[in-house]
This record gives sequence, C-alpha cells and structure tokens, in this order.
Amino acid sequence: MIYIEHESMDPYFWFGLENDLMQNGALTEDVFLFWRTEPTLMLGRYQNAAAEINEEYANRRGIHIARRMTGGGAIYTDPGSWQFSFIRRERSKQIDFGEFVLPVLSGLKHMGLDVAMSERNDLLIGGKKFSGNAQYHSRGRVLHHGSILFDADIEEMVRCLTVDNEKIISKGIRSVRQRVTNLREHIGGDLDALAFRDRLLPFLLPDNVKKRVLEPADITRIQNTHALMFRSWDWVFGKSPDFQVVNSKRLPGGRVNICLNLEKGVITDCSITGDFFFTGDIGAVTKKLKGCRYDRPSIYKALSGMMKEQPFYRISLDELMTCIF
Repeated sequence: MIYIEHESMDPYFWFGLENDLMQNGALTEDVFLFWRTEPTLMLGRYQNAAAEINEEYANRRGIHIARRMTGGGAIYTDPGSWQFSFIRRERSKQIDFGEFVLPVLSGLKHMGLDVAMSERNDLLIGGKKFSGNAQYHSRGRVLHHGSILFDADIEEMVRCLTVDNEKIISKGIRSVRQRVTNLREHIGGDLDALAFRDRLLPFLLPDNVKKRVLEPADITRIQNTHALMFRSWDWVFGKSPDFQVVNSKRLPGGRVNICLNLEKGVITDCSITGDFFFTGDIGAVTKKLKGCRYDRPSIYKALSGMMKEQPFYRISLDELMTCIF
C-alpha cells in the first residue's frame, strides 16, 4: 500500500488527486489518503444541488461547494473533520463498504472507542453517526471515500444543509445533535484533530506501507488538470439532474408564483404568475431568465438592468430573488 501525505485543505485538489489516481493505469498498488478540508459542502455525484444545500448561506460564509465522484448524500466538512480514501484495483463489481471501513473501525476500537457499522454505510458510536461512506467504480478500479467527524462545527453543518429559516435551523440543530456526534466528545484527554490523525493512522496502515510525498510536478499537474474539473460550475451544478423549481411568495406588491424548468442547471423554460402589477409584458422577464444558469449571480445579472426601471409595483429585484430561490 502507498500512503500519500499532503497538507492541502483544498477539496478540489483532493478530488483531483483521487481522479488522477483512478486514471493511472500504471498504478498497481493500493493507495490510501487521509485528508481534511476548509469548510466545504460536498455533494454526492447524483444529487440535485439546488434541493440539497443552502447555497446562499454557503456563498455568504465563503464555504466551498464541491461534488464528489462517489454517490451518497451531501455532507459538511471542515478542519475538524477527516476524509479517508482507498483506491485500488476492482475485485468485484458489487459495492462493498465493509472491507474498507473495517480498518477504521478496528483502529478506533484500539483507541478505546465502542464503534460499529450501521446496516447501510454509516459508522456509529453510542447509536449516533460520526462517519458516512460512498464508492465509485470505473476502469477496473474502485474509490472508497469516507468521512470522520472529529470536531466539526455541527451548527454550521445544519445551516448549510437546510433552508435559511431560524426556527427550522434551531430545531434542526437539536435534531442533528441527537443523531450525529463528534468523536472528540467520546475520547478522553485534550486531543486536537492532528493528534487524532497521528494516533489513528498507525492502525490503518500496514507495516510495509510506502509513504509518498507529492512532488511539485505532481501538484502542478493535478491543479492544472483534474482539480479544474472539480472547480467548474458544469461539474458542481451542471451535473444536477433535470428538475423543476416551483416557488410562491407574498411580496409587498402582491403574490408571485414562479415555475422554472431546468436542464443541467440551466433554465430552459419559465412562467411567472400572481396578483402583482407589472409595467409592460411579463414575457420580458421570462425571456431574460431562459438560458440563464440557476444561480444567484447569473440571475441577478440577467435581471438587474430591466429591474432598475421598477417594472414590478412595490417589488424590488432583491425581493424577487427571494421567490426565485
């Protein structure tokens, strides 16, 4: 086994490294990565970004939004969380989480923690989740990706993954704390994230492990090729499945109902109805929206010019945006 050490906390770099290793046909040995990120929302490969995350809050807080190659659900990660990746040749077409999480479970048990695996793919302690796992198979290789909550910001996690309504968020924080936990709460002593990694790693790596540090040429190649794909809007948002957005909101100038059809994150058709007042033809607004990416900066830019003329009675662009998203 090869263990690649790198201190980057850029999620796009790590996804790029995973992809680079998955495509390296000359690589015959298993590879293990143990890494963490700056605050990041990680979408599963097949998830609808608009439906799963609070994009506005994430952008406001400077939280990265990324999409994994592996499936599964959206998660929040930060420097208090760890990710682990196993990359190896495929031995079966079937998804099998057990063989990959077994070393993690064994290592944590050696550290005195009473941990177990759920029926699906989560790792639990005291009945609460601290780890989720996902897999991706391609070109005769398998990538297993897992997370470990050690000292993550649970409140930030909930705010990123729910609608921005304080009552719902407060309730969600209480609910999540009943189902999710940080391992730091279960470990004696004042252990920080780096010390936790150093204690756990010896149980995860075999005696004959080959430690490798990335060369500058490797880092440049990954940043300039694979990582760029994971940073792109097309990968993060364009990979969302086709879907429809239907929103209705009472604004100062009347109720506005908006229906948007989206394909690969782009608005293909839309309608705006309600009991509002509008100067001119409402089709001018829908025309601006068609072909626009379904993200706030793109839509705000598309509508800002015409909205300066205040065509809606007592409805500003900022108020209209609250109905679109």
